[in-house]
Amino acid sequence: MSTHYDPTVLLQFADELYQKAKGIVMETTLYYGVITFFVSFFLFAGLPRLGLVVGPGPLLMLAITSLGVGAGMSAGRKKAFAMKLQAQQILCQLQIESNIRARNM
Repeated sequence: MSTHYDPTVLLQFADELYQKAKGIVMETTLYYGVITFFVSFFLFAGLPRLGLVVGPGPLLMLAITSLGVGAGMSAGRKKAFAMKLQAQQILCQLQIESNIRARNM
């Protein structure tokens, strides 16, 4: 059994990359936000047990979570851009192939 070239597989992959890119910003933002919230929550919940008192704990938790959300959004945008770029490279290669085939006919 040998494998044959099938351009529809590349088109399907490019479409899937675009679909993933649509949701990756929200997913990554939410992931970073949840992680930083829980880390800051446990950090500030544990500090009084250690004898350390942090005055505006909830405000600091909000600030840390906000930084996490911002970092997640930035990371998600970078991931989405990389996915879209990869999809565009695939589509460009397919277009080049199509143009060459049309020229040779």
